[in-house]
Amino acid sequence: MTILVAYSTDSSVAQAIRKGNFDEMKRQVESFASLGEACLLTQDSRSYSTLFRFVRHLPCGFDLKRPLGWFLFYLKSLLALERMSSRIQVVRAYGIGNLVPALICKLHKIPLVVSYEYNWSGEMLLTGRKFLYALSRKIEDLVFGSSSIIVGLSKRLCEEALKRGARSVILIPNGFDINLIHDISDDQKERIRSELGFVGKKIVLYVGRLHKIKRLADLIEAVSNLRQKRDDIGLLVVGDGAEKEKLRSLCQKLNLTDLTVFTGSVPRLRVLHLMKIADVLVLPSLMEGNPRVLIEAMFCKLPIVGTNVEGIKDVIEHGRNGFLVSPCNPRALAQAVDSVLENADLTRRLTEEAYRDAIRKFDFEKLTDMNVGLVAHFVRTA
Repeated sequence: MTILVAYSTDSSVAQAIRKGNFDEMKRQVESFASLGEACLLTQDSRSYSTLFRFVRHLPCGFDLKRPLGWFLFYLKSLLALERMSSRIQVVRAYGIGNLVPALICKLHKIPLVVSYEYNWSGEMLLTGRKFLYALSRKIEDLVFGSSSIIVGLSKRLCEEALKRGARSVILIPNGFDINLIHDISDDQKERIRSELGFVGKKIVLYVGRLHKIKRLADLIEAVSNLRQKRDDIGLLVVGDGAEKEKLRSLCQKLNLTDLTVFTGSVPRLRVLHLMKIADVLVLPSLMEGNPRVLIEAMFCKLPIVGTNVEGIKDVIEHGRNGFLVSPCNPRALAQAVDSVLENADLTRRLTEEAYRDAIRKFDFEKLTDMNVGLVAHFVRTA
């Protein structure tokens, strides 16, 4: 019998390798092999079985642009899972968009454990994509209805899952391996700052997709406001996405080109190094799930300013372990960032509280054990 681990269309082994978080995926997937034969399904176009121990990789993707690539991925994975359905004991799916595993589990009465990581349809609604909102809503409803249990990454996502028809939910947030964080010397910090052109600057850091749901333009305007007060500010934008050229143009319009560095996507360990040299992390989104970037910043003892929205306010408590401001408000962002940069004692208190929260809530090993125990229950009762 097989334990199937399935990732949705926004995750793959190749992507994890590029982002530098493959080791985390590997440990996560291999943890289920302790319960029996494990098989990993992703949208990769080639097999990465040799990179895993005791796990067979089932690549069902194509090197084609979406939506054709997505359609063919769904079709190939449907045929593959239907052929092996009699051998599947339980499915552990990551992402509420796992349509095909949900269909197969519903059809063959296979236990399905699904992570509800992000309000996918909510993003479609907020960004005005009505057709995609309707489609994603239907897919989510089918996955909720087919699941044996939903793993919500935040309390709010658990509550939403129950409202949407999930039979059972459990809260297991994203985890982080503290061993990935290494101290870097003052000389190393200065070298990195020099490479980026930020010598003598206070670095405001953003890490994430360059997508309109992230409202990065608000942060750029906030930095423009801060520049009126202080001349030691710099903006470091880590990530890539469809909004990149628009954001570059906005920086040019506001005369911030000389103060802003766009790195594009960088490996995860590099992100952690950049967190070590930054002075504040800002996440100005309209919504989030259980943002890993906040958890990483908490472990790195980097002060956080975020918007008071779903996902962020589940992690950050205003004035205790970070600052929250109303969304779409560059002036409020600027004031919060300025407070962090101006008050060293306050910043120290916020980061110490955040670090204690991170140790208590987001330990990778403990949360991995919880996931394995959850799947083990269905293996025993199947």
